[in-house]
Amino acid sequence: MSSEEKGVWIELVVAIATYIAYAILVIGEVSRSSVASAHYVPLMLSAIGASIIATVIVRTVVSTVSPRDAGKRDIRDRQIFRIGEYVGRW
Repeated sequence: MSSEEKGVWIELVVAIATYIAYAILVIGEVSRSSVASAHYVPLMLSAIGASIIATVIVRTVVSTVSPRDAGKRDIRDRQIFRIGEYVGRW
């Protein structure tokens, strides 16, 4: 598995875990008060920050554990990047 593919899997797992934690916290907030008075914005901002920090930390750990794979791209990664750049320009 290339390092880019590992990174995508890490981002997926962290995003799902962060969303589940955010949903649990918001449901707990709503259960204590009404929906209109729930303070979801600070929870959302902290969830976004935690997701970014967790992604960076986990990707760094994975790159450190397997340094020979860090930065390597296989043919599929190069093709996906090329097509993405082509489509993105239009």
